[in-house]
Amino acid sequence: MPTGGGVPINQADVARTWLDFTVVPFTLLEGIGYRLTEQEQSRLYRYWWYVGHLLGLDEQFFLGTENHEQAGELLDLLDSTSAAPDDNSRALVGALYEAAATNLASVPQSPMDARGWRDLLHALARQYHGESTAAALGIPESPVTPILPLLAAGEAKARLYQLHVPAALQQAEESGIRARRGLVATLTDSTAYQDHAAAS
Repeated sequence: MPTGGGVPINQADVARTWLDFTVVPFTLLEGIGYRLTEQEQSRLYRYWWYVGHLLGLDEQFFLGTENHEQAGELLDLLDSTSAAPDDNSRALVGALYEAAATNLASVPQSPMDARGWRDLLHALARQYHGESTAAALGIPESPVTPILPLLAAGEAKARLYQLHVPAALQQAEESGIRARRGLVATLTDSTAYQDHAAAS
């Protein structure tokens, strides 16, 4: 039992969180045309094997998972045990999208403000979850939804070019790294984990 209070998070919840950083976001990205190759998926999951180990996740949940299809099978299994969304679920979803939109808008040279990012995230989420589940989660309809196919076609074309032109891929990767570092630089407050550690 932890000495700092509370109880350990159960393995199913840790596994579901692990999936929220692997198959879930990258499936959302596929909704706007950004698809990882099989080799990239393998590298992604091998990296997250190590993160799963650090999280204390039992290896039976993740070892051998090397692509979105395999991860999706685990996701479907875990989600089949979840209860229907309630008010707590909707409050959490709303807070998560609000935080994500705010953070994306704060990145230096962000192409959109928080409202634009929020609309895009809502459109992608409704496409990913389906109308019924999205409505149950309190995810509103988005004005961006009708243009998702156009965005996806453009991104898929750019992605194909990058995969065939190494210099273009390297440039895109470097741009992404700069954007991530810019986002990190805006985070000046301590995390909840740091606050908890300081108080214990």
